[in-house]
Amino acid sequence: MSYVAQITVKECHDLKSADRDGTSDPFVKVYTEGNRKKGKGNTRHISNTLDPVFTKHNKFNLQADDGVAIYVEVWDHDRIGKDFLGIAHFVCGDVEEGDLVLPLGELDGQEDGITGTVLINYTKGVNFFE
Repeated sequence: MSYVAQITVKECHDLKSADRDGTSDPFVKVYTEGNRKKGKGNTRHISNTLDPVFTKHNKFNLQADDGVAIYVEVWDHDRIGKDFLGIAHFVCGDVEEGDLVLPLGELDGQEDGITGTVLINYTKGVNFFE
């Protein structure tokens, strides 16, 4: 039975620095397994911090069911391009609803120096489309 996975991105901690001033301008992308290019959406970026707190444009509803993986990527926003800061994921049905602290890791083993965590809130909502 499918449902709506409601993801609220709350904050990140101890992100790696991607900018010359020793900070980053992080934003978060949320999507389900197999939908990386489509994505559900991004948070706004927060300037000059390694510990962003997201308060606007941070809630996402994703079609899911138990067994579906939800991915959370953290990126550094730049005027031209963006820098990868880390990725985390969890599988619906394998975790309890509520706040989840997810450690950030590498994307396909291509990045070095990934640090930090992302705090999200995960709840299951009613799927009115079935």
